Amino acid sequence: MRTIAISSKDIQPNSNNSTFHYVFPQSVVFKNQEIALSSLTMFNSVYNISTALNNNKFQYIWSSTTYTLTLPDGIYEVSDINAYLLFSMKANNHYLVDLNDKEVYFLELILNVNRYGVNIISYSVPTAASTTYPASKNTHFSFPGSSFNPQFQMVANNDFFKIIGYASNFVTSAVAATSTTYLSSTSPIMNPNSNLLVSISCVQNPYSNPTNIIYAFGMTSSAGEIQSEQPNELAYNEILGGSYEFINIKILNADTLTPVSIVDPEISIMLIIRDKIDKLS
Repeated sequence: MRTIAISSKDIQPNSNNSTFHYVFPQSVVFKNQEIALSSLTMFNSVYNISTALNNNKFQYIWSSTTYTLTLPDGIYEVSDINAYLLFSMKANNHYLVDLNDKEVYFLELILNVNRYGVNIISYSVPTAASTTYPASKNTHFSFPGSSFNPQFQMVANNDFFKIIGYASNFVTSAVAATSTTYLSSTSPIMNPNSNLLVSISCVQNPYSNPTNIIYAFGMTSSAGEIQSEQPNELAYNEILGGSYEFINIKILNADTLTPVSIVDPEISIMLIIRDKIDKLS
């Protein structure tokens, strides 16, 4: 058996750290040989929300004015998205301060583990200061002439709706109500890059699509932690016979079959090559 060790030095420029170009020390000839992935180690730095994924925009409507929010590229959970929503509402003075100096917001997103979904909750905005919301603590806030519930809505031609499991044209109601709770209508896809594939240019696997896939794995580590793949049993694939000066390795999204964007380039891949073993018929 022979090994090929691939690391960050083999990453192709401008490939988002997911395409590797390994050049052999000298030209090699493969004939009746097989290759398998022995190990893969990387940090979980694959964004689940980004401009490239086109899933980074949503809107809220406050008193008939629409505000479009764009999430910076990153790794998000529902709590992080909610924090960005509240951050934006505070910047727009769309919050109140109560008697105990607590900031109160009228729109929020909450993970609903029991229902496997995301709740969007809206609350009625008061029309005047009160003992609950003293005027002296809320000089920043313009009370509306009539009460309403701020609305949450999706942005056309953006895939954010898939992240939290709602319809692409979803919008909450503005009708004033003490509180209104909505629940995902489909399973949230919080990580579009949760399932990944490894492809190698020298392989022809008739049972996979595309035909150069040699390994598949799910991102099971938390953000920033090490993802380590060490298969218990190596899955060998036949190498196309011929002379090679280099091979290309790619880490692909399992659904789109396009290279993923990996922030941290510290990636290590070990490949094993062996002579083909004739199988008994």
